[in-house]
Parts: sequence; C-alpha cells; structure tokens
Amino acid sequence: MEIKIGSGLDFITENGDGRDACPGTGLDDISAIIRGGYRAPVGMEDEVFLSVNGKRYRAFNLGAGGIGVYLDAIEEMTVGARLRDCVLELDGRRFSVQATVVHVSRDESNCLCGLKLEGMDAACEKALAAFLEKTKSVLLP
Repeated sequence: MEIKIGSGLDFITENGDGRDACPGTGLDDISAIIRGGYRAPVGMEDEVFLSVNGKRYRAFNLGAGGIGVYLDAIEEMTVGARLRDCVLELDGRRFSVQATVVHVSRDESNCLCGLKLEGMDAACEKALAAFLEKTKSVLLP
C-alpha cells in the first residue's frame, strides 16, 4: 500500500519498505535530505563569539557542530580554510576549538560565514548542548 503524506502536496511517498521516497528528486530515501540537527538563532543579548587569530566574531546562529558569524568583509574568510587555535566563547566560558569555513555569503546588510566546529572537548560539547536546549525551550515552549 502506498501512503502519501502532506497537506495537499504529494512530496513524500512511503514505499512500503520502511523508507520514504521523494518523487521527482531521484532520492529513494528522504533521510538523505533531512538535516540531522538545527541551528539556533543567537540574539545580541547572548554572549556567543568565535575568535580566530585574535579577531573576535559575533555569532548569529549556533548548532551542535557549527556556528554562523558576522564578518566585517567578505574577504576575511575563504571557503575550505581550516582554522586552528580558535576560541569559542559561550555563556561566559571559553573553549579551544578548530573550524572549517563552509560558506561565505552576504545578505541585505551583512557579510556572513558558516563554520563547521571541530576538535571540541566534552565540556564544550556539553555547554553547546545546554545552550541549544535552553534556546529550544524558549523558541518552542
């Protein structure tokens, strides 16, 4: 039996074998396009920063494995660059991390950079999880 899921949109079809298909996408398994985590917005009242080579960047979003920061100029970061000796500042605590630049872009008024966080210790991962849970409980009460 084929089960269609959606509100008038046939965008997911259950194949009957426990896997979901995405018609028209060439994907047999919808899990291939589902993001495993989420990024929480970081407000100006939140003290979340990433320091790279002594320069401090304010975060605009944060996830379990990545951070989005504002740049002063688009040329400050290069996609693919591996950054060593970074410092993540989160809720008054500082953690040594490494990062890889995933994207650099502009919106209407800002230069933005998304970085994959790497080399986090258990204390950093725990602090990140606590921040995300706190943010999630405020956004989704």
